[in-house]
Amino acid sequence: MENHSQLAKNTMKNLYRSPLLGSICLFYGLLFGYFECSNRGKRLFSLLNRIQMTIPLPDKNRAACRLTDLFPIGEIYMAGTYQEVEKPGYDTVIDIGAGIGIFSLKMSKVLDNAQLIAIEPDPENYTFLKKNALINNLKIKLHPIALSKSHGHSKFFVSNMKILSSINPIKGAKEIDVLVSTLDRVLDGQQTGRTLIKIDVEGAELDVLKGAEETMKGNVSLIMEVHPQHVSLQDIETHLHQRGFSTQVRKGVKSSFPHILTAHKINPCQLPVSEGNIKN
Repeated sequence: MENHSQLAKNTMKNLYRSPLLGSICLFYGLLFGYFECSNRGKRLFSLLNRIQMTIPLPDKNRAACRLTDLFPIGEIYMAGTYQEVEKPGYDTVIDIGAGIGIFSLKMSKVLDNAQLIAIEPDPENYTFLKKNALINNLKIKLHPIALSKSHGHSKFFVSNMKILSSINPIKGAKEIDVLVSTLDRVLDGQQTGRTLIKIDVEGAELDVLKGAEETMKGNVSLIMEVHPQHVSLQDIETHLHQRGFSTQVRKGVKSSFPHILTAHKINPCQLPVSEGNIKN
């Protein structure tokens, strides 16, 4: 299990490199803590969602965002939440729960010619995702849907704090109807070579994995936030181990905070033996 002191070191290092962005993200992180335990905080974030801007990022990308998006920007660019997989060598990157596209933007600079695919069901987030693809000349396939273990429609709960929106019910959130599909159906074999899948779906992680059985047979690595209020970390790890993955977990700093799970295929050339893989 990785110590969170490394994330703190990353934050301080990047704060020195990008003092303006870092200071804003740090201030916003304090507001986020206030939001979690205060109805007044929730009303505040409803107002902050109306403040929009375009900011420079440390890697020369730009991000069109709301003031409330500074927290995920800080997570990815300042704290290095997904640092374990931010390295060259992937041919396809699939960003599930892409939000406004910050992880996709960062990976576009890490990888030169990888195929990028981003999936985001929240209509307002998706608008910013498209805008960020355009202003950064990003070659990326976008899908305005939610992922689960089956195809159809579902209720989706839109929080004032956009990164908390989820298929799982949220008290006081706006309820909308969204199209739901499986990752296997969305990709239909589009991913090529070594594939990285990032998942941030606020508690629907296991259902997303159950809808990705064919995809997971390839040379796949994953990084995901596991939300213990909605899904068991043990169930996630068991599901992945049964499909030939090794896993590592960085536990959340509090029991209610998400864990960061990284998984790699142990032997990407060897498929599990099942009736579907046996040829006469």
